Amino acid sequence: MIIRTLCRRGFFQEAVATTPAKRIAPQFSRQIHGTPRLNEQVGIHRVPKLNEHESLVQNGVPGLLSAQGYKTAWSDYMEYLTYEMNVAVSGKEYQHQTPEKLLIECARDPQRAYLFNLASMAWNNHFFFKGISGVNAKPKPSQPSSDLLQLINHDFSSMDTLREDFLATAEAMFGPGFVWLVQVNNHIRILPTYNAGSPLAGAHYRRQSVDMNTQNTSPVNSAGSFGDSSEVQKGKPKAPFGGVDVTPLLCVNTWEHVWTTDYVPQYGFLHGKRAYLEKWWDKINWDVAGHLAKVSKSANGAQKNRFV
Repeated sequence: MIIRTLCRRGFFQEAVATTPAKRIAPQFSRQIHGTPRLNEQVGIHRVPKLNEHESLVQNGVPGLLSAQGYKTAWSDYMEYLTYEMNVAVSGKEYQHQTPEKLLIECARDPQRAYLFNLASMAWNNHFFFKGISGVNAKPKPSQPSSDLLQLINHDFSSMDTLREDFLATAEAMFGPGFVWLVQVNNHIRILPTYNAGSPLAGAHYRRQSVDMNTQNTSPVNSAGSFGDSSEVQKGKPKAPFGGVDVTPLLCVNTWEHVWTTDYVPQYGFLHGKRAYLEKWWDKINWDVAGHLAKVSKSANGAQKNRFV
């Protein structure tokens, strides 16, 4: 009723006529038409350099993404995120912070939710690509290290069980997001995060491992700029009390723009996502996951994994 009243009074017409156009529209337009390219804009942040980028531009990720699929999922999208991140932090005291520090800093601040989304998506997407065989080195067969495999077998009984559980979790996600393989103390776990949600402990206030499409009771996020729901997070430490620290080992990006270009024409929407997930599993660089896993020796000399 309030909106209808304002419309009758000409409020919105006057506001549109007197308010300067937002910057977001021309920025996105420049990205679409490519003049100038977003990564040529002045700013602190740059698209991370993948070692095999030139080959990937020409050939895509063999066995996973075509050249156009790679361009959409990496080049164009990372250029857009980086450009918008530079605009959002320009002139701010935190403009020199890394995406990781930005997403943790902004996770508790509803007024900087957009910057959180940009920084977290940039960090997540980079992590996703770094874990793909052939992106930062020539592709080669890869298997989990003996230490990592021991943990996997302990928690999932076998690699086949882990594969089925992981792919089923990713396929079942109703909305876009990421599915992570993480190390929690001495255990390996599967962690889904929706939209731009982050697995990093400092961002766990956002509770984005919850599918908001299934929530119809009390809110789980402190959203909005006003009221008790937003105030309760202020002044708290960056990691929630009692929160679980996790180390991400690998992840898959389930956002539709990553897989629809290559998999919908061949498999359709019904089977395209599953086909993409199975191809991705075969391209995992387990060496990266093994290096991220924390391995130490107990007092009796036995090997065990834990966080440090």
